[in-house]
Amino acid sequence: MAARRPHGRLCLLAAAVVTASSFPSRAEKLDEPSADFEASIASEMQAQGFSEARPAEQAAAAPAKTTEMKPDAPPILTQEELIKRHESPFAQVKSEDWYVNGRQVFVAKCAGCHMAGINTIARNKTLYWADMIKFGMAYKNPSDGTYEPQEDAIRSIIRYGQGNMPGYAKDCQEKGDVLKCGVVAPLSEVSLQDVQDFVINRANSNWSGRG
Repeated sequence: MAARRPHGRLCLLAAAVVTASSFPSRAEKLDEPSADFEASIASEMQAQGFSEARPAEQAAAAPAKTTEMKPDAPPILTQEELIKRHESPFAQVKSEDWYVNGRQVFVAKCAGCHMAGINTIARNKTLYWADMIKFGMAYKNPSDGTYEPQEDAIRSIIRYGQGNMPGYAKDCQEKGDVLKCGVVAPLSEVSLQDVQDFVINRANSNWSGRG
């Protein structure tokens, strides 16, 4: 008896070949998209507000941000402004920027030895006018008997130090005693002026009140 042919298997194999031929090959799926397709995607991205440039290209195209450093210079004050700083009562200046800054600098840098104008190291060298006159930091005006600060002398001590007090200026090592300039972070020129004016203002108030 002749063997029976596997008609069913042949039909299934033929159907599989036809079905597979109707789909793209693996190689066809991995082909690069056409130029028209890329152009349509780019057009759609631009319509939606997206940039066509890649992140790396955007970073290269972006202008570099530059931070301008303001020059460290002392404030330019008129004589009238200085008098106002020195002689105005606490209630009038307590909220002004120079007073707030000067007070903060004094608390941070000076109050350890000069709290409320005293001197915990040399008790006879206080920040009261009577002692400041003795040591060349002030003088008494002969015309009206008021105390006047020797601003250059006060400024020199704050900037370059004296005795046990260190200097707080950036140029302390250049112009002062290097042993007195061990300040890690020197004060700005604005802060040097503000703390000087704060001290003079408090001395004119005899260091009374909370100032």
